[in-house]
Amino acid sequence: EAEVPKNAQEGETFVAIGPEGQRVDVVVPKGAVAGDRVTAVIAPHASYDAQPAAPAPIVMGVPLGVAAAHYDLEAAQYAKEERAAQAGTTMYALGWCICCFLGPFGPLFWFFTWVRHRARPRDERENYPRERFVARLSCATGLMAVTAHFVLVIAAVAYLRHEGASCSNVLERSMCLQTPSHILPTGTEFIAHCPADCGPARCYDSLVWGGANGFYAGGSAICGAALQAGVVQEGVGGDVL
Repeated sequence: EAEVPKNAQEGETFVAIGPEGQRVDVVVPKGAVAGDRVTAVIAPHASYDAQPAAPAPIVMGVPLGVAAAHYDLEAAQYAKEERAAQAGTTMYALGWCICCFLGPFGPLFWFFTWVRHRARPRDERENYPRERFVARLSCATGLMAVTAHFVLVIAAVAYLRHEGASCSNVLERSMCLQTPSHILPTGTEFIAHCPADCGPARCYDSLVWGGANGFYAGGSAICGAALQAGVVQEGVGGDVL
């Protein structure tokens, strides 16, 4: 209860002291005069001086169910696998380019693509199916390329050895390598015999010069010039004037 002070009019507000010492605003009710006691209802623990509200807590990190709900793990894994597959495809294509211009260096890029995939942990490789396909294709292509280069090298060595063996007899026989004598006068005619085993004509590529219009340099092998000109047949032999 509070007593209406002097000079307080109906509808005006005055300040009363509550039972706990708090200050309370009281409105003079209708019909009340100075000295009357009026009843005011006070909310429990209410205070005239309002206390400032406590600051809201600061959230650190990502609140569960908010941003995390928008992070799609499957989409992120797919994008990562896509980048790995594209990198493997690029290396595979680069291997073909290098192989066309630099030969045996191309398989290095294909094997690197395979090793790059195999370097991942076994359980992680299961999440990269397209990279695995490119890696296996690169490995197979590299093995075939290495095999092809090996076969070509073996074939080249065998061919050179065969050519060397076929020309060894020619280079060892003096009759096949005879040249015009420098002591004979110009215009002198003589007969040179070329045995049947003085062929083939390709063995004289470094021993015969000229041949245009049927004229050869004086230091050319007579049998070689005759074989290249078709005057003497390989495996037959004959005399050359």
